[in-house]
Amino acid sequence: TMAAVSTVHASATPRRHIGTWSSAPMFTPSCFNGVFPDTEQWESRTICCGNTSFCDPKFLQPALKKLPPYTVDGQRSHHHVHDGAVAGNGNVGVVLASGNPQTLGAGPAWIDFFISTNSFWAVQVGNHSSGTPFRGRIALPGTMQMGVARLILPPDWNTTAYNAVQDVDEALIHVNLTNADGVKLCATIWVSPIAPVIWTEITVVGSATPIALALNTTVLKHFYHREASYNATFPTPTTALCAPETNGAVVTRASDYVGSNASVTGVIQHAIRGSPTPECDTSDSSSTVLRFSVSPTTTTVVSTVVRTSRDPTCVPLPGEPLNCGFSTNPVAAAASISAAVQEISVKQARLDHDDRWAEFWNTSSISLPQAPLTEDFWYGAQYVLNSAIPHEGQEQTPPGLYGPWGTIDNPGWHGDFTIDYNYEAIFYGVMSSNHLELMSSYPNPLLDFIPQARQYAAERSQQALNKTCPGLHYPDVLAPWGFPESADGMNADAGLMSNGPYANMPIVWAWEYGDHSNLTEIREKWWPLVKGQADFFSCWLQFNATDGFYHDERDCTNESPELCSLSDPVLTMSLIRRSLEVVPRMAEALGEPLNPNWITVLSNIAPEPTGWLWVPDAGAAMGASPHNCSFCGWDPKDKTRTPTCGDCQFSGKSNLCAHSNNGMCPKGMGLCAQEAFGSAVTPDGKVSAVSKGNSQSIFPCFPGDSVGTNSTLAAVGANTVVTADSWSQGNAFTKAFSAAARVIGPGLLNATIVFNNWEDTLRSSQQPNFIPFNAYSGFETVGAVEYVNYLLLQSDPGGFLGLFDALPPGLNASFTRLRGRGGFVVSSSRTNDMVGTTRIVSGRGVRCVIRRPPSWTVASVHITDAAGTTVPLTWDGTSYFSFATVVNGVYIIEGS
Repeated sequence: TMAAVSTVHASATPRRHIGTWSSAPMFTPSCFNGVFPDTEQWESRTICCGNTSFCDPKFLQPALKKLPPYTVDGQRSHHHVHDGAVAGNGNVGVVLASGNPQTLGAGPAWIDFFISTNSFWAVQVGNHSSGTPFRGRIALPGTMQMGVARLILPPDWNTTAYNAVQDVDEALIHVNLTNADGVKLCATIWVSPIAPVIWTEITVVGSATPIALALNTTVLKHFYHREASYNATFPTPTTALCAPETNGAVVTRASDYVGSNASVTGVIQHAIRGSPTPECDTSDSSSTVLRFSVSPTTTTVVSTVVRTSRDPTCVPLPGEPLNCGFSTNPVAAAASISAAVQEISVKQARLDHDDRWAEFWNTSSISLPQAPLTEDFWYGAQYVLNSAIPHEGQEQTPPGLYGPWGTIDNPGWHGDFTIDYNYEAIFYGVMSSNHLELMSSYPNPLLDFIPQARQYAAERSQQALNKTCPGLHYPDVLAPWGFPESADGMNADAGLMSNGPYANMPIVWAWEYGDHSNLTEIREKWWPLVKGQADFFSCWLQFNATDGFYHDERDCTNESPELCSLSDPVLTMSLIRRSLEVVPRMAEALGEPLNPNWITVLSNIAPEPTGWLWVPDAGAAMGASPHNCSFCGWDPKDKTRTPTCGDCQFSGKSNLCAHSNNGMCPKGMGLCAQEAFGSAVTPDGKVSAVSKGNSQSIFPCFPGDSVGTNSTLAAVGANTVVTADSWSQGNAFTKAFSAAARVIGPGLLNATIVFNNWEDTLRSSQQPNFIPFNAYSGFETVGAVEYVNYLLLQSDPGGFLGLFDALPPGLNASFTRLRGRGGFVVSSSRTNDMVGTTRIVSGRGVRCVIRRPPSWTVASVHITDAAGTTVPLTWDGTSYFSFATVVNGVYIIEGS
């Protein structure tokens, strides 16, 4: 399939994007006494091996990740994203692990296939993992493991070398196991892009005789948690059936999802071809064992059908038109699908797989030849997103925290849809990557919850404002199909009024970046959610006649057990502003009535709270005349904790302030001449300090996405990003760099400094499966791909496109078919800081505004259409030019 792969890349010489695992240990056996560290040891930092630097997760984790992914079957997968190779088709997922999870390479050797789907959920009441008394999450795991298929090698393979490659370009996983005699067992694993089938092709090299294997499929029930309440035995009825007449085996498991009318039943059905009839072993009623052999002269193929009771009756089989009429009974349907698959050659299935992935890769591409780490991440993130998010024709439950890669029955944070950050982050870069098709399933959990969201809106407004507001208000965690996950009643929102506006942001981007050709989808799936937030906040925000603004008078900035007394938190205000901006435009396009309250509130909504401080690293455009400092700490010796004051400030944790003398600050201090976003307004009317770490203060830049380089608040945003210093905070990873990219420019943030922070963070967290690891997140870390897209194509909130403005000087780059606001699809390149020919396709036919690249003179800019006809352009000063477009018009822009 190299022909297909060659079309993936924007560069003339494609490079491969692969993740690798190897059994060569990074540490000497004496370091761990031959025992692989478990989660408890790692998290408590007790493994020092005589070197205290080993106790730092920043050091330890990158080293551990290069080992085989043993930990996928252990305690680490409870709270953290898996480190095994992953494959999927947007519904079915498989995670691979190998070897013995307690040792560094000792046998017996095996390959584990953790199998699940996005829709395999169960329910169990439990407390939030922090142990706090609020947020009693009910939904146990989204994407709990449906079953584990363990491919077991012969006993004489005890000392086995393990090597694995996750080939992103080909969407294949290759695993090679080599025994002490040099015999290799090679397995290639892939998932049909649409059909619910996992394919495993097995060959043996270096042996004169067949190799005996066993495929043991079971359910491994892991209920590990620090809190005893999590360790209950949850119902997991499992049946197994071995069927030698069909060369296969079936394992059935019910999820006990009590929120629906019936449990979700999952079925895993194997069939083997290219091998003598397997022998069956059903001595354990909860598992099946298929014993078969692999000949050195043939390829043995295991086709694994994965089916749930929620799957549609129509199934697109490889290389065939849509097949309908499959039973709603998952066992019967799995048997029918498996029988149909046996009539399809492996070659045909592989061609279908290659064609569909080539189509995906040909949608957009990038090349960063001098930054391979970032380029690899971009391709890896696209691979993970396309593997995790449902496609047309599949069951449409979107991915939770761990995608379709359930490896345990009790994943961290229940694997849910956490809409105060994690769920949205998965979709951050979907539109800018030009993959509108991946947005289809996103609204579904929100739409399913609308009846309860209306009730939440009414109850919360009645409790806080003594009036009943229309519209929608959401808890901060959701389960599928309208099930109320939280057990906290009205406080299920964790005190965050921002949940609904945050959940709307991927829809806002889909509207702004899309071509609006999907009006039916917009009407049915986007409009109810955007309108719901506009209706609610037009009522929730209270008008203050003194200042003339609408304010959010009761809200929180962090997850809390009840509503807080803070007002105008930057989190909520920056997010709801975006829904209010979009709702009148969407109403006009759909022919829906325009509520004048939306316009009134938007026109008079209170600004995000700001204050003055000293930013030592402020650029030339990030300062103003000195002001009295807004965010002053207190002297640790002062038991009254009275804040200091003045126009000078220390930078750092203390933030002590003092007065200047003739414009001169005390040593080590600087004048408070920089304005930044605080986090909220306190009851005494003061603006609380810039939030750091997992900062809410950066939200106006991103994901609120309303402050760009030509905004009047650009300097405020830049000061905030520097002060927040969120580069290495786990939950901030997906947004901190995208926020910084919005305010990179002359006198603002420096592109090279931001990029170096990015690569340092990525280097310390990137796993071989291309899902960056941190202790606070699921697989949504791939959402940081939005930053990479913005490096190349700036789609400024101010309404213009920029070319490579956020990319450090000196880096060559190119991209094809990234998407910008206005429905523009753009391709361009930069070599030696010179921007080359740029191609733009207009999806909507609106006017296109571009910021002139520094390497182009005003006189050199020339635009032609597809016919070669010159297109008139208009200049706004010397920095911006614009031109009229038509729907689907192609425009070539050149400059020098």
